Amino acid sequence: MTTYGAIDIGTNSVRLLVGTVNNLDQLVPAATRLISTRLGENMWEQPVLTSAAMNRTVAALQEFRVIMDHHRVEKVRVVATSAVRDSHNKQEFIARVKEETGLSIEVISGKEEAALGYGGVLWGTAAAKPVLMLDIGGGSTEFLYRDENNVVVESINIGAVRMTGSPLSGEELEKMLQPVAGKLSTAGDYHLVGVGGTVTTVVAIAEELVPYDREKVHGYLLSLQQITRVRNMLADLTLAEREMVPGLMRDRADIIVAGLDILIKVMDVLNKDIIEVSEADILYGIILELRKKY
Repeated sequence: MTTYGAIDIGTNSVRLLVGTVNNLDQLVPAATRLISTRLGENMWEQPVLTSAAMNRTVAALQEFRVIMDHHRVEKVRVVATSAVRDSHNKQEFIARVKEETGLSIEVISGKEEAALGYGGVLWGTAAAKPVLMLDIGGGSTEFLYRDENNVVVESINIGAVRMTGSPLSGEELEKMLQPVAGKLSTAGDYHLVGVGGTVTTVVAIAEELVPYDREKVHGYLLSLQQITRVRNMLADLTLAEREMVPGLMRDRADIIVAGLDILIKVMDVLNKDIIEVSEADILYGIILELRKKY
């Protein structure tokens, strides 16, 4: 049985999933790891990856390399998204990672990022009707919807880290989202499924999940009312107070409100009151593609 490794280098964090696929075509995770390296720090001021951010990320990838070697990973794919995609010094970072970890980075487009996330969602979600996948990241937000007659794939440069550093008004945010809403206007009834740290964190806070429990998060149905209540509670706290909230990782405390502002506006523009939260995301999608290829 082949052991696969998937790494997602994002704007806020780098994540690892190691696993196998059983005879029922189910992914069986062997190891997961998330390290917040804030690779995209200050990129709204200048589109370059800082030396400090690169150092943190390379160190995290070295740790991932050890974990993958321990599990004897045979096939691995490393993708980089918004921060690396938009940076002017991406080649320097890619070369450093290759030299210091042996890992080859593939910089993917926003639309491929959406497609991989969508594949992961479908693999891990038993939805009876068409799905709209929503992935709010640190630097960008992806949407993918598909039915018999329509395909909508969008990647928008709004994310929790980006919007914390360079805030948008509600009107500006809505204007950026309107093209997505327009393309979905002819779609029939669909199921909204969210992936990423913003939506999973809302569940963790709402249920006070300490420690984090993936099984309780996956498949959770979040209401817009719950999300708004959590957002307003967090917005009224100082950063130090937020860091003490059960279920909220300290390194997400400064960006969570911006992430929730995006989520609330998306649901408002799309006229959706419920979002299902999925732990099956781009990492699942990467392993699904590796399994098909090999």
